[in-house]
Amino acid sequence: MNSSPSARVCFPTPARAPGGRLLIRVNPADIAYVAMTVEAYDGLGIPRTMDQRAGLMEILTSPDYAADARALLAALKEELGALEIIGG
Repeated sequence: MNSSPSARVCFPTPARAPGGRLLIRVNPADIAYVAMTVEAYDGLGIPRTMDQRAGLMEILTSPDYAADARALLAALKEELGALEIIGG
């Protein structure tokens, strides 16, 4: 392999599958609860807080679990009231 500084190894960016990223808005006081609930379902998704003050979160999930993640978010919306899926 060429070890010169100008040689680079490039990997193709995988195509985005539907359902890989869900953007949600929640009450900022509920961020920890939503994150812990998503994490409690092992492998369902990875929650990330995008903007704590605005209550914006991102749930990273595989396409295989996208429907399950949406079902969990629907149940959380019923429980909390203030939860909306704004993207994904």
